[in-house]
Amino acid sequence: MTYVAWAHQFFGGGPNGRPPIDAFCPFGGLESLYGFIAYGEFIKRTNLSNVILLVGTILTAIVVGRAFCGWICPLGTLQEWLNRLGQRIMGKNFSPPEKIDRYLRSLKYLFLLLIIALTWHTGTLVFRDLDPWVAYAHIFGGWEKLTERPIGLILLVVTLVGAIFIDRLWCKYLCPLGAFLGLFHKFSLVKLGVDQQQCVQCGKCERKCTMQVSILQDHVQGSECIACGECVNHCVKPGTLAMRFGKKTISILMVGIITIGLFMGTYLAAKSTGLWITKGNAQIHMEEER
Repeated sequence: MTYVAWAHQFFGGGPNGRPPIDAFCPFGGLESLYGFIAYGEFIKRTNLSNVILLVGTILTAIVVGRAFCGWICPLGTLQEWLNRLGQRIMGKNFSPPEKIDRYLRSLKYLFLLLIIALTWHTGTLVFRDLDPWVAYAHIFGGWEKLTERPIGLILLVVTLVGAIFIDRLWCKYLCPLGAFLGLFHKFSLVKLGVDQQQCVQCGKCERKCTMQVSILQDHVQGSECIACGECVNHCVKPGTLAMRFGKKTISILMVGIITIGLFMGTYLAAKSTGLWITKGNAQIHMEEER
């Protein structure tokens, strides 16, 4: 995704250039969904590629929960690296008090509703000027491009600096895509399970959890779990924590393979059938194909 962002800035856009980073965003599919269904049109800077990637993320959410956030999301990766740096420097993570943390986590659902409502009403990418990932993508365009969206730039700085102290700050409190994928938790086939009879209540799993999910209370906050597997890998009693498909245990490696396989499989299927369109008018393109 960093290469995609650089290529768009270096080669430019338009018919002979490279598509914008917006065309590779699953959330853009959700933003454009109403116009696509109602009018067969896409919001400017989005295209059929966004809908394809949205389908891919929904498939992963139905099968393995919010694993897209833990295994694929590039902004999540940046936060993860920075938090590791912070832990090496300070030796620990920080987190708001539990009650405040609970209220802060609900912000991303409010953010999701607000963005979708405004986007569908106005027919424009309302979130684009606020999106820290869009701000990151414009780093390669120089200072002038980077400062075109000051709020997005501020949120990028807050997200990356904040991630040094609080693991996955953006993912926990503000990410609208994460909020959307979390809604599929009840339907997901693979979920984190806890064997309370084996658990020794040492708390290591919760300390290692990048999302600070409540695991030991036997009510895993599934919508917050990103299926990264850190809790399973650090459990002192193997088998106590596991990703389960019904009664069958699924290894963390297999969770990653399934997640990437479903997501990339959706992309490759679209590519092979000519549905992968990242620029131009998809509707016109499909009519010409017919």
